Amino acid sequence: MRCIGFGRGLPRLIVSVKGVAEQLREGFELLVTPIIEEAIADRLARDRIHDSLLATSIKLSFLMRGYASMANVRFRIDVSVLGSAIARLYDDLLDEIGAPGVGPRLGLLFRDETFVPEDAAEDLFGRLYREAERRMARSRSDAVYLSLAKLHEYQIRSGQQKDHAISDEDLWEITAGKGGHGLAVLFCMMRPAMGEAERGLILELGGALQLLDDYQDVALDQLSGICTEATRASVELSDVVARLKLSGRNLAEFYGRGHARTFMAVVYATLWISFLRRRLPQVGTRSPGQLARMPKRASALNVLVIPGDNLVQTASQRRLADAEDQRRGDLDRV
Repeated sequence: MRCIGFGRGLPRLIVSVKGVAEQLREGFELLVTPIIEEAIADRLARDRIHDSLLATSIKLSFLMRGYASMANVRFRIDVSVLGSAIARLYDDLLDEIGAPGVGPRLGLLFRDETFVPEDAAEDLFGRLYREAERRMARSRSDAVYLSLAKLHEYQIRSGQQKDHAISDEDLWEITAGKGGHGLAVLFCMMRPAMGEAERGLILELGGALQLLDDYQDVALDQLSGICTEATRASVELSDVVARLKLSGRNLAEFYGRGHARTFMAVVYATLWISFLRRRLPQVGTRSPGQLARMPKRASALNVLVIPGDNLVQTASQRRLADAEDQRRGDLDRV
């Protein structure tokens, strides 16, 4: 409620969400789905990957669209759906399904060196990455590659988060680095040759949004043995809100209050969704046995509220595992 000022652009966002979601889905089916079908032979695996990447692609594309409007640059659906799908697959390769040595192999790809995929998932990643590169047509000196290199550095370092002896300083540096440079990569895909001043604002915002993501997933991270600012209880939602308010003021000063209002409405919706998922983790999840593809027309609820699956588990499986762990903890205390 302290961020209610961000919600001034929310009515306009709600009115447009269904139409925009349909456009994003059409872009995904046109560009990403054929690449998935070429790279993944198994039908069940192909459908699972399709749904996982689609859910993330639509969600992140709303954020990228909000940035494009705020920065007064052209919103490119093709680059947006590709970049968002790559982001989902990248996280899963490093955190869940990647073969040994996946981090260094992806580093070769990012440095434009010889990349030899180890399996079908890495092959898919390479195909999506090369297609996004082709469509952006940027020089290697562009800020998108600088942010990508820094993101990969922090993602590799994030393995330290499984060590609960990690220092507070290292933990915050990794958290801010992952979130900041991850967001900068996506926004740089919309803005060629992003300047340092603007990129600094995006890094600041990305760090705050990473804290919000950690706040939402605190129980899941505890279950997985991952140390975050939230699992250490060193950051509460009020702290995240304070960072978002500071970022909102800085963005308004840089882009203009009217332009920033549209973008911050997307951030405000994200804040509420994280708040609700933290308290009602199973609401909106599909049943673990539901493998059919999502409905042809995604509603606003599908797009903004229902959690997406990763490539290992459905969202409901993750949330049920979390609930079971909490139940066992309650029994132990009794």
